[in-house]
Amino acid sequence: MASPQRENGCIDIANELAEALARIRISGEEWQVLWVILRKTWGWKVHPKDKKSHEKKKMDAISLSQFVEITGISKPHICRALKNLLTKRIIIKKENTIANNGNGIANNGNGPIVMYGPQKDYEKWQPLPKKVTVAKKGNLPVAKKGTHKRNTSLPRPTLPLIQKKKNNIYMKSFQFIQWWNNLAEELNLPKCRKGDATKYRDFHNKILRRLREYPDKETWDQVEQKIRASPFLKGEKDWAGVSIEFLTRNVEKVAEIIGGKYDDKGKKKRHIKLWGE
Repeated sequence: MASPQRENGCIDIANELAEALARIRISGEEWQVLWVILRKTWGWKVHPKDKKSHEKKKMDAISLSQFVEITGISKPHICRALKNLLTKRIIIKKENTIANNGNGIANNGNGPIVMYGPQKDYEKWQPLPKKVTVAKKGNLPVAKKGTHKRNTSLPRPTLPLIQKKKNNIYMKSFQFIQWWNNLAEELNLPKCRKGDATKYRDFHNKILRRLREYPDKETWDQVEQKIRASPFLKGEKDWAGVSIEFLTRNVEKVAEIIGGKYDDKGKKKRHIKLWGE
């Protein structure tokens, strides 16, 4: 029978931060990786032999093999979870090239030591939004079955369905396509091709995955605002512009757009050195 004791070591987390952690929405793998980082930093004393000292580590050099050993997750999935946590600014990363990094770990000359730590300022976090209303069942028109009444509060998508029997499954993705095509027509961006919308089930499943990851309508409103404000995403910089395939490729693309990766940062003026400078 397991019998963990606080005296054998514990993770010190402020109540305010614990409440902030309770509010964030991240994937299960990201949670597992985050707990490893918390264990290796705030769960580890800087001076373990000094009983009077309660100072905990802020950063620690955690190898991929340690993540794998503790979580049981494969390395590629660990790397993906770390990348997502860094994109969402929930953790911080630092590369240390000094011979001894201050935590008793010496650099053996094979490259910089990568250190991870939790981001204590939770106002900088950019997690998945709260669950709300993009795809509420009661607000969507569904196919008639027996005595079930059709909800006509929203207009029915004009695009044909993959299979009429399964229109309730793919209705959310068709509404997303309709939203995108309206925006694309206004901004002169690539629209969703009719063939993609009517034939390819994988295409619809990608859209449904993005809607499960970002179910909040406010998130997609924010994505739309970012696209409207970004010359790069609108295709004004030697590029066709953002497409529905680009937007739904993976969860990182939406996080990158919201995080401002494609914002217009202005052109940097190049300084040409003259003789004598």
